[in-house]
Amino acid sequence: GMHPTIQSAIDTIPNNEALSCSYNIIITDSAEYSENVVLLNITTSQDSLQGTINHKITLTTSVGASPTIDAGQTAGSGQAALWIRDVNNVTIDGLKFQNWSWTGSPTISAGGLSAIVIGNQDETTNPINNITIKNCTMDGKLGGRFGVYVNRATAPLYPSRITIRDCVVTGTLGDNTQGRYGIALARARNCTIDHNTIRAQDSIGIYVLGHSSEVVGNHNIT
Repeated sequence: GMHPTIQSAIDTIPNNEALSCSYNIIITDSAEYSENVVLLNITTSQDSLQGTINHKITLTTSVGASPTIDAGQTAGSGQAALWIRDVNNVTIDGLKFQNWSWTGSPTISAGGLSAIVIGNQDETTNPINNITIKNCTMDGKLGGRFGVYVNRATAPLYPSRITIRDCVVTGTLGDNTQGRYGIALARARNCTIDHNTIRAQDSIGIYVLGHSSEVVGNHNIT
């Protein structure tokens, strides 16, 4: 069906129960959506024998559409444009994100500071696995600290198999005293950062955080 906001379309997906099918949310225009979108408590499944994903969630655009999610950041406030939390097997394809929080409040664990936050620092139930961000733009010129932040959790629920591919992550030098980061992986495992453009970050382009007991497996950065 048709929905007036991205969040209202997401809210039609059942939560706290296993999905019986895949869900495709397709944005068909090039409008600017002033939203703080959250994917929360959605249970997808994976065949444990074959390793195939049976049900998944895709947020994408139709051909020729170029929508923007504007998080509405102002100094000292604001949230991430997109927070993926307590859900696996998600693909985000072809969106632009801007104007997210860059100040210390709200913190990353509360879904702030980044265009896209993947995971929850206080996660205690479900690990975050199989998330793909591709063909997206994170435009930091209107305020933003991290382009994509893969959020740490406590052992053994570290996020894993996060793919960020063919994205453009930009910042603005000199206007953020806390520093600006393109992509940050915090205690994540087996992630892929592939053919992205990361520029004008006044601190770090790609940031990998965690000691050897936390970062197990291989990150592939191309």
